[in-house]
Amino acid sequence: MISIMNLWRLSNIGVFDPKSEQFAAYPPPTPGSVARCGGLDVQGPLE
Repeated sequence: MISIMNLWRLSNIGVFDPKSEQFAAYPPPTPGSVARCGGLDVQGPLE
């Protein structure tokens, strides 16, 4: 299962894939903003 985290100090959203042991950081869509909450399941984002 992929882990998604909020990287507050870096103003990024982090993603870790344990199968490949790869970590990636992505900027939020709006510069300077941070993710407050969210959710995913096997079918994609929850609304």
